[in-house]
Amino acid sequence: MKMKKLMLMALSVVIASSATTQKLKLEKFIPSSKNPQYNLGLTFANKPNGIIFRLREERAVDFLKPAPKTCNMLQMITGTTEFGYYALYRKELGADDYSSILTLYNKKAGMFDEMDLNEVSGNFDCELQDLRYEDGRVYYNFACPSYSSELNGTCSSLYCLDIAKKKVLWKTPHLISNGIFIISGNCIVCGHGVTHGKDYIHLIDKATGKVLSKVLIRSASQYIEAKDGHIYVIDYQENGYDFVITQ
Repeated sequence: MKMKKLMLMALSVVIASSATTQKLKLEKFIPSSKNPQYNLGLTFANKPNGIIFRLREERAVDFLKPAPKTCNMLQMITGTTEFGYYALYRKELGADDYSSILTLYNKKAGMFDEMDLNEVSGNFDCELQDLRYEDGRVYYNFACPSYSSELNGTCSSLYCLDIAKKKVLWKTPHLISNGIFIISGNCIVCGHGVTHGKDYIHLIDKATGKVLSKVLIRSASQYIEAKDGHIYVIDYQENGYDFVITQ
């Protein structure tokens, strides 16, 4: 009985740590001269407003109404949940400060809760550039609005928020995520790039926020998509990268 218990404990450790063994592996580099953005068969669904834009804008649900707090804000991202819907609102581009409000709706599209993501994250100097919902959690990044040096590099972290508890469960180090990111299984794939510096693709443990892997690329990523077991990245020089996640 004691041996069986020890075996079960060991198995649970292996399962819990399985994500931490995963790494990004570059399978193929596709130079811009081969037009990877057209020849890889990507859907570009992860950035429907256009891959050249630094923010993702996607209103998958178009009938959600703003609340008094958000009536003068832009509705940037909407989507469905198991309880209804969600919407991300933000101030207009060019505003003097940043404000990002997450609003929750029931299945009849009635608003029942809202959260100021700047307040709950303790971040008032950065721009929210992408947000994803999954299983009661929202994942989002607060990125450098301009040069990272203007904020002494204290920007571009990825966050995970438990919406029921209104609590940030984890936050990555700085300079990890700007632009869009995607959720792929038990990982998050994101990129970070700067005008003068090195640009990387990062693999993040979705449960803990731990950086599992990073790969240097030629310029900042502008698009990421998972397809047929591969992760495809297009950078701002329009080069393509074919990654797999290995154990």
